[in-house]
Amino acid sequence: MKVLRSRELVAVYNKVSGRTTLPEVVVTGLVDMFRGPAVDGVARLVRQQRGVPEDGAHYFEEIQIVSRHNLHFASVLASGDAAIMLITARTTDRQEAWHALRRSIPALDVALGARPAR
Repeated sequence: MKVLRSRELVAVYNKVSGRTTLPEVVVTGLVDMFRGPAVDGVARLVRQQRGVPEDGAHYFEEIQIVSRHNLHFASVLASGDAAIMLITARTTDRQEAWHALRRSIPALDVALGARPAR
């Protein structure tokens, strides 16, 4: 499944609203954070500054964003073709949020048919 390439949304769960839908702009934003042209340009610059040779692989694996009311944690799954995002209140402990997100990745990899690599 090429979720990051196709921009396909696999699942949504919103504990606050109970909704199982998400605006397309949110999906596009998540994909662009990992695979968009701007982030690819930043990755090239970071590689150059660090002396890391360009190998065609995507550079960024995890992203954390702090917004006015929420914390956003995102990670690419082992296959590199899908990503998961956890959005939670700013009062959430960041270490616990990362742990919860990372703990869910192996099961998602299996569900999407990828071999877990982490």
